[in-house]
Amino acid sequence: MVNEEIARIEAINSESYKTSGAFRYNPTNSYSCIDITSTTNQAELIHAFAFIKNKEAQYLEAADEIGLLEFPLFKWCGYVPQDWFHDIKLRFKLIKSDGVLQKLKEAKNKMQPYMPKDHMIEQLLLELPF
Repeated sequence: MVNEEIARIEAINSESYKTSGAFRYNPTNSYSCIDITSTTNQAELIHAFAFIKNKEAQYLEAADEIGLLEFPLFKWCGYVPQDWFHDIKLRFKLIKSDGVLQKLKEAKNKMQPYMPKDHMIEQLLLELPF
């Protein structure tokens, strides 16, 4: 169980962001920039998510009201909303898993002496890079 959780968290940590991470409420104003790849402010991330969601809805509604059947894809700071949503959700996963991986590895090391020898050998073989 510990190994599976370690693998799950390591998979999250190796996942890539799809945007630059530089979110701005005003695309032309660099003073209001939030780096969603490093912030730990959850309220800030929720606000950014909601902002993009509302901007996309307003854009689509405006295009419909104008009567456009074909129009450019909505992007914010060069990225489609789905990319921003992916990155914000990923950041929440990373915030949640912060510190957990280290604790799991420490727990695994403490349990190691109590494992049967054949299980320890099996674990060591699983951890080999090939």
